[in-house]
Amino acid sequence: MSASFRATRFQTTYNVPSYEAWLNRQDMRPAYAFHRRFLQHLQWRAPGARWVLKAPSHVFSFDALLETYPDARIVQTHRDPVTAVGSVASLSFVLHRAFSRRREPARFGHEVTARWTEGLERSLDLRRNGRIPPERLVDLHYHEFVKDPMEAVRRIYSQFGMPLTRAADTRMRTFLAQNPKDKHGRHEYALDTFGLDPEDLARRFKSYSEYFGVPSERPAPR
Repeated sequence: MSASFRATRFQTTYNVPSYEAWLNRQDMRPAYAFHRRFLQHLQWRAPGARWVLKAPSHVFSFDALLETYPDARIVQTHRDPVTAVGSVASLSFVLHRAFSRRREPARFGHEVTARWTEGLERSLDLRRNGRIPPERLVDLHYHEFVKDPMEAVRRIYSQFGMPLTRAADTRMRTFLAQNPKDKHGRHEYALDTFGLDPEDLARRFKSYSEYFGVPSERPAPR
């Protein structure tokens, strides 16, 4: 996406509010057209059965994605927005330190909250309007995936009518055994560092959490 200059990576690494405002008004179809052409270039003389791609930014432009790839199948992962927004704010803070001038951490919380409120509302509108066929979607909850990764994988394959071979199953199980959660340390941060209030975030994302049945990860009050 970056080569078309329509990409969230720039606002994630640089402090250019005018670019973010510009990006929010853009038609993303030209970016996806280049994206498709680039993938065709990569697979020239090396064809495969399918591409498997991962990018959170697709949530901002599912309509352009589906127009460009009419046979695309989507796995949308869901996690408590309070946890997710704090994690993204922390990541943005780290990336900005490498590429931009120092900024107050609290600014990241505000920007990330606004960005993902809009993104998740866009994805909700597409679901409510029935513009994404249900058979081409799998909603995967974070806590389900962590609890039993292989069961989540089997559900994805089953939904999309794809065979899960014994060899693939074995390779996945081997990978999971060799790469347990938090193998390289935990990503720890405090919400208040980024000016985030958990109660406010819960209210902002209430419609999203209720629609997808996303459970709260906050400890229950004693």
